Amino acid sequence: MNQERWLVSYADFITLLFAFFVVMFASSQVDKKKMAMMAASFNSYLNSGRGPTRGPQQPATNPSLEKEQSKASGFAGQFNNPGTAVKALTMAELRPSMEKLEIQLLEEIAGGKLELSLQPRGLVMSLKESAFFAPGQDQVSTAARPILAKGAEGLKQIPGQIRLEGHTDNTPIRTPRFPSNWQLSTARSVAVLKLLTSGLAMPTERFAVAGYGEFHPLEPNNTGPGRARNRRVDLVILTQAAAEMAPPTSLAETAGRAK
Repeated sequence: MNQERWLVSYADFITLLFAFFVVMFASSQVDKKKMAMMAASFNSYLNSGRGPTRGPQQPATNPSLEKEQSKASGFAGQFNNPGTAVKALTMAELRPSMEKLEIQLLEEIAGGKLELSLQPRGLVMSLKESAFFAPGQDQVSTAARPILAKGAEGLKQIPGQIRLEGHTDNTPIRTPRFPSNWQLSTARSVAVLKLLTSGLAMPTERFAVAGYGEFHPLEPNNTGPGRARNRRVDLVILTQAAAEMAPPTSLAETAGRAK
């Protein structure tokens, strides 16, 4: 009998080996199920153009990823609303639009009445004070209104949020209507806004208004030509990156950003 005790150890070893292979086999079956589910999801996406409806056996998604996707969806909705025809644009997407505007406004640009430039914040159309406003005043001159109308026709073809930025030189102004350059620069932005939305039928929800006074000059204010170039109203079609930093335009977007 003592010579056959090795059979007990051998039987235990075979039992443990069998259990090991049972566990490995069960694990491989779970992996196959997961792979099958992933393949089904991928095929459903390719065939229908959207992801499958989450069923009871579908693995839970990453909550952090869902938050980021929700923010992205809220932002995309702001710029793809059919009622506003507004879309977020990159600098690369804005470049062809600037080239078209340069052709449409060739005479006005050559005459020094406005400038076009492409900057990280967006496509900038600068309206010069000498062509659009009397010194110290905020009314757009009658002669300049056809120029603005011509520019608006080009702007209507470019989706995107537009910020109107008023700028002055550093010459102080103290009148009953404009105690400082802050008020003058903002009033000029509002005057352009009124013409674009009321007279030229551009949707108001595309616009924001800002007044920067003398604090964002293009050139030093120590020469006459420098001060003249600084007195302007910039129409900025915002890039996607710049628009993301703007305040939300709706309660739905506010909720989306808060998630």
